[in-house]
Amino acid sequence: MRRVVFLAGACALMMGCSGTSGSAPSSTSSSTPAPAPATTPAPAPAPVTLVQLQAATRSWDDVNGNAFPDCDPNQPLATGECGAQGPFASGSPTVTASSQALTFKLHVTAAAGVGAVQMTLTSPSGAQTKPLSAAAPAGTVTDTTAVILTTFATTAEKGDWTIAVTLADKAGAGAAYSPATLSSSGLFWTVTVR
Repeated sequence: MRRVVFLAGACALMMGCSGTSGSAPSSTSSSTPAPAPATTPAPAPAPVTLVQLQAATRSWDDVNGNAFPDCDPNQPLATGECGAQGPFASGSPTVTASSQALTFKLHVTAAAGVGAVQMTLTSPSGAQTKPLSAAAPAGTVTDTTAVILTTFATTAEKGDWTIAVTLADKAGAGAAYSPATLSSSGLFWTVTVR
């Protein structure tokens, strides 16, 4: 009496088998070598990717009372209502509500061209959100750094605000980075408001 053990997908390698896994072996063995197992293709690169996220703070004096920092976010020196910008860092920033502006730099790549760059900051309780965005570059720019400038009002909830980023390319593909995704990608995902 012969004992035959079947392993899923291994029947053709052991002996000529017919039917599905678990069926009885055929009486003749196959002289044709078994086909090579199918290979899994490498995953396609993400259509749009957040490569780096950095932030820097600067002093801010809301001279005209419009609750917006009227200054050039690309100018590190004192400009308009903003003082000189501190150094950019890849760690979670701390910002003082109503007296500091916060500049985010997002390094983004997209083979079809970078489109929309959006961020949402959410307060610790979830009761307050701050939607932010950067203008899409003109033309097909495949590697760029988007700059977003924001402030927090005195009424802003104090504590750690979470960050979420949504990106799109010019072909309509997108990528969403939740706080957990940012963290697992080695990027910071909170802003401390005090």
